[in-house]
Amino acid sequence: MAQYRDHIEEALFERIEAYLLNTMDASARAAFERELEASETLRNEVDLQRRLTAAVEIFSDAGEQQYRDPVVVKKASHIIWYAAAAVAAILITWFYLNNSAPSPDKIYARYFIPDAGLPVVMSSVNENYDFYDGMISYKEEDYNKAIEIWKNIYRENATNDTVQYFIGVAYLNNNDRNAIDYLLPVAENDNSRWQSKAIWYLALAYVKYGRKEEAVTWLKKLNGDERAIQLEKDIEKISP
Repeated sequence: MAQYRDHIEEALFERIEAYLLNTMDASARAAFERELEASETLRNEVDLQRRLTAAVEIFSDAGEQQYRDPVVVKKASHIIWYAAAAVAAILITWFYLNNSAPSPDKIYARYFIPDAGLPVVMSSVNENYDFYDGMISYKEEDYNKAIEIWKNIYRENATNDTVQYFIGVAYLNNNDRNAIDYLLPVAENDNSRWQSKAIWYLALAYVKYGRKEEAVTWLKKLNGDERAIQLEKDIEKISP
């Protein structure tokens, strides 16, 4: 796999962006295309940025400093996550009031919002490239490809909780029971930054596959989480 540099100068990034957006004048574009013909590294940079421009909404996660590139990643905050949760709460309430006999599948559909994934940077060093390549596939909703890429990383480092978590959510997005096998170890890992999210998605997976007692057990670990409290109430309404 071609390697990417560990950073990109802002001027070069702007030239690539102008090339992809077709905002260069004719002479500048011709000169840039001559550089493309001569440089594999530049072609790699342009190819990855083309994929990002076409398929990836780039935002930053304050807890993921190790995956951040200040030139490429658009600044955002965890407000995105909480805003999504607020919207979900409104939808949950509406469904709750308009459907008095929930089934596991219906409850799962009410609460499940796919994890948006991590920011994707334009260039990364050696070991991080594969992770980002998988993240691009994840954001393109090609979950099978993302899982395949991440599993190669996981085989080399089975303690990587970030990879473990995202394999789990990719499987869940694919409606695959294997999600539980990857989310469970992260949910049990008190040192993982992904523990709370893993618990939430693990509980949803248990709901989806009819294991409501296990779902409730895990939801109780999310102390004070309004979504978890409401989900527990809905689970209680499922017929035995």
